Amino acid sequence: MSFSLQIEGSPPLPGGSPNLLDVVPKAGVCSTIGPDGLVTLHVPKFRSRTLQGILVKCRISPCVRIRLDEFGSCFWKLADGSRDVGEIGRELQTRFGESVQPVYERLAVFLRQMKANRCIALKEKRPTDRG
Repeated sequence: MSFSLQIEGSPPLPGGSPNLLDVVPKAGVCSTIGPDGLVTLHVPKFRSRTLQGILVKCRISPCVRIRLDEFGSCFWKLADGSRDVGEIGRELQTRFGESVQPVYERLAVFLRQMKANRCIALKEKRPTDRG
């Protein structure tokens, strides 16, 4: 399975885009874990510190809270910058079985959304990391 993905700070690869399974995601925004084990992301409304300060002065939250479901929460907890998407997908399959299928298609959509909203950082797995 291949997946077209732009990785920040890296030039285009000679062979094209990296394979989804070889991409290593890492959380790019703050998050909290509720008593039910579900993750809530705290995504800044603005990247500018000045605009964030204005919102705080007006008593408006500078962040949007996004509550993830059980699959997204599990992914988020596993996306620590050391596991690639292939490993995370296998772990999701182990924990959730058939209810998470089709796991890699779901992960592709989830990663695109998280990347578009600047919630995760993605890097290509180094050749020395490949088993």
